[in-house]
Amino acid sequence: MKSLGIFLISTLFFLGCATTQKIEAPVVQTVKSDLFPGKITRAEYYEQMAISYSQDNQHEKAVDHYRLSILHDPKRVSSHLNLSDEYRNINLNHLASYEIYEALKLDPKNRLALHKLGDLYLASKIYSKARQVYSQL
Repeated sequence: MKSLGIFLISTLFFLGCATTQKIEAPVVQTVKSDLFPGKITRAEYYEQMAISYSQDNQHEKAVDHYRLSILHDPKRVSSHLNLSDEYRNINLNHLASYEIYEALKLDPKNRLALHKLGDLYLASKIYSKARQVYSQL
């Protein structure tokens, strides 16, 4: 009796599968966004992801993605400067100053980096160094 029931169920199942209509799924088009055009580098991708995390106040994730961006392109000044901002957001000023110095090694005349370094010295109450940095602006 059991085997007859299993046979009937399996037969009805296979007949049902064989007689169902085939439905064509629409073809999905791939759309390129303005944020990620066809020729984006990995460093740019990770930096954009880090900016998104930073805007969502997920600073640890932002730090990780900025570090990945720097790993893929160590000469990317914007990643160094943005990473320094994230370090300041989580009160790691010594790491922030390191990243600012790295950015200044790459571009010694970068006004934004000099301004951020001066701000960091002011926040640390090192006024003589802040004055020296601001005088270079």
